[in-house]
Amino acid sequence: MLRRTSSGSTAARKGGRRRHDQAAHWNHESASAKPAGQLGGDESDECYDFYYEVEITRNAASYFKTRRYRIDVTYNDGAAQSVSTVTPREIYVEKLVSQNRNEVQDVLLNGVSIPLGGTLNLVLGNTYTITLEASTATNGYEQIESFINFKNTIFQILSVTTTYTAFPVPDTDPLAYEKMYADGCGWVNDPTDVTTPKYASAQVRASTAAR
Repeated sequence: MLRRTSSGSTAARKGGRRRHDQAAHWNHESASAKPAGQLGGDESDECYDFYYEVEITRNAASYFKTRRYRIDVTYNDGAAQSVSTVTPREIYVEKLVSQNRNEVQDVLLNGVSIPLGGTLNLVLGNTYTITLEASTATNGYEQIESFINFKNTIFQILSVTTTYTAFPVPDTDPLAYEKMYADGCGWVNDPTDVTTPKYASAQVRASTAAR
């Protein structure tokens, strides 16, 4: 995700594109991973979020594979300009560990619980509040996965609010309460980092790191 804030009153058009810096080690990318197209308008100080999804073939051959990428955004704020995300960054296919202590407890649509096997009845153009409730061990882990998937070719996320019951010390992500992903351990995401701790490891290892 890249958030770009425009400034001034000049009409602007913004477009995002994800570019790969390495060959792929997996077999498929979702259609929504294609360029997000353009957003137009004359808004001042407006934010736009671009999301790109990747679907990985689910088999042992995909474990621990990587592919470097960056996201380029072009915009016209009176003159053509561009900005890119930090490089190098890469997609890394991790092998997740499933444990009985990790649980998705409920999904709610506008405060109403959806029963197991149920559906979300949504109408094009409407805005909804969807809540995912999940839990893990009392003091949490440095990294944990609890998520719900909504195709970004259909849905636009307007805002995120998250509540936690345990926190890393020191706090590694002060903006955790307004993001889909929160860094609960000072995760090292630079593949060129050779310091200690090095790439794909945690800088904070504490039992209270529950993000």
